[in-house]
Amino acid sequence: MVLRVAGELARRFSDRKNTASKLAGYTREIASSQKHLIGIRARGFRICTSPDDNEMAMSQNPQTPQRVIPIEQSAPYAPQYAPYGMPVPPRVPSRPGILTATGVVSIVLACLMVISNCGSIISVMVITAASRAMNVAMTSAAAAATQAAAAHADPSQEVKPRGIVGRHQLIVVAGLSRTHQISPARTKMLKILLADAGQDMFVMDPTQLTPANVSANVSQSGQLPGVGGKLGNDYFIIGNGRIELADDHAVFAPSGGGEVVRVYEKAQTTEQDEDPNATANATVPAPAATTLPFTPPPPPFSDRSAMMGILDAVIGCILAIFLFICGLLVLRDSPAARRMHLAWAILKLPLAVVGGVATWMMLHDMGAAGSGGGSGAQSAGQEVFASMMTVLTVLLVCAYPVAVLIVMNRKTAREYYASRPAG
Repeated sequence: MVLRVAGELARRFSDRKNTASKLAGYTREIASSQKHLIGIRARGFRICTSPDDNEMAMSQNPQTPQRVIPIEQSAPYAPQYAPYGMPVPPRVPSRPGILTATGVVSIVLACLMVISNCGSIISVMVITAASRAMNVAMTSAAAAATQAAAAHADPSQEVKPRGIVGRHQLIVVAGLSRTHQISPARTKMLKILLADAGQDMFVMDPTQLTPANVSANVSQSGQLPGVGGKLGNDYFIIGNGRIELADDHAVFAPSGGGEVVRVYEKAQTTEQDEDPNATANATVPAPAATTLPFTPPPPPFSDRSAMMGILDAVIGCILAIFLFICGLLVLRDSPAARRMHLAWAILKLPLAVVGGVATWMMLHDMGAAGSGGGSGAQSAGQEVFASMMTVLTVLLVCAYPVAVLIVMNRKTAREYYASRPAG
């Protein structure tokens, strides 16, 4: 009996132990199944809890998980990602600092160029218009003064067929006096020579006979060395020959080899021809005071120089506006900014040479007008000043175009604009 009870108790204890082992195994299987189900859900699969759900899930296509593709990105930017199936955008580098500086400088310089060129156009036009108005007023005054002087001219002076009258003589005297000072005695001999052969000396329409044109016709003037303590003859080389003036005679030698014209003071009196000693004893009266016409000064620069300066300023304004647009395109990271900057620099360099030529012409004309001689002869100092200013102007204008060519042809600029998307 005791043994039977002991066996029954051992069997029951063994059944309980096996049951606990089975429960622990079931618990582990349930936990493993839960982890597996969580993984399935994470992958996008549907968990079927009934046969109908299982059939429906079998009939549908399972959802494909999306791929994640990292985008290469240079520091310090964080990596970017594109959705699955979408094209990866190209890597766009940041704008170099030297290009930013170039864009800002282009905008500033363009504004300054527009202001400078507009000011040049206005100043040239105002100076030219004021000079012409002043010349018109002075020419009217000069004509009145010439007529007044002609009224007091010597009526006994004989004017030959090839000579010119008194008022035209005064114009020639005024023009020649611009290039070389003439004494009163030699002025009288010049008038006698002009009354004899003035039309052969200055072949031009009477309306074009002005002091400015007469002085412009003189290529060289001066005074010859004196002999025996006397002053040498004054000479003027003009387009049609050579004029020499002394106190008692005057000579005109045509350049074409024609007849030389000579006039003498004693030819004006008859009593001195009869008495050889009369010349030594007679007192030569001083020439009558004459009022030479006040001639207007030549314009500051010629029409050709003015037109050259205005043309250079107008083209400069157009290129300045173009440079302003180039600077804006640089700041907007446009791929066309480099090409447009190079085109501007290539166009600006020849214009700088044209501007230098215009500067030299205007300085040359202003120096000639300031010297008072319309012949175009200038001192060495004026020539050096005009040349130095011209070279300095060309160098200053060419500085930035050369800098643009250097910057835009560097490897950094080429690679940056090559990486920019077109459009």
